[in-house]
Amino acid sequence: MTSSMAGRRLLLGIGSVVGCRALTTTARAAVAVTVVRVRADSQREYLLVQRAKPPRAGSWSIPGGKIEVGEPTLVAAARELREETRLGPSDGIRFHPWAIASSDVITRGADGDVAFHFVITQFLAFVRADAQPVAGDDALGVRWVTASAVDNGSLELGGNVGAIFRRAEALLRSGSVTEADALVVDDAGADLPEFLVER
Repeated sequence: MTSSMAGRRLLLGIGSVVGCRALTTTARAAVAVTVVRVRADSQREYLLVQRAKPPRAGSWSIPGGKIEVGEPTLVAAARELREETRLGPSDGIRFHPWAIASSDVITRGADGDVAFHFVITQFLAFVRADAQPVAGDDALGVRWVTASAVDNGSLELGGNVGAIFRRAEALLRSGSVTEADALVVDDAGADLPEFLVER
């Protein structure tokens, strides 16, 4: 082991930490996309995916995942949403350009040391009411729920789903976030406004 690796821990693919040393001491970037649709009765519903992989396999969470190096954040959000739900521009998916929150996922190993740390940029996207999401390779299922259904405790939720949905509801109710501001995001991010990506 080199001296530059001293004092660090190595993460194994199964998510456990075994007395090795880490390869990094910095947090990793990720995105999550709160997808909202409005039913005919004007009730808002939000999309959940059932996780197929650890951590929290089997729990329901907001679609999302890691940002690839060189990938604009909104492009990563669109890609992750498409991978997990098969929803894309043809389903009317449009993203609010500004994040609605950021959150941290910090997991510790058995020894109490940080095993991994993700900083998650939380986005909001709008979709047509008739859009039909389909679970992708890394999801067991998908379902639409109301924000109040998330709060009633009937679903095993991963992470801070309830808090993010309550934030989205508050922003939508107040008019701080509107569908009129949302934009289509293509795979290359070519149409992203200049203020979103420094090139």
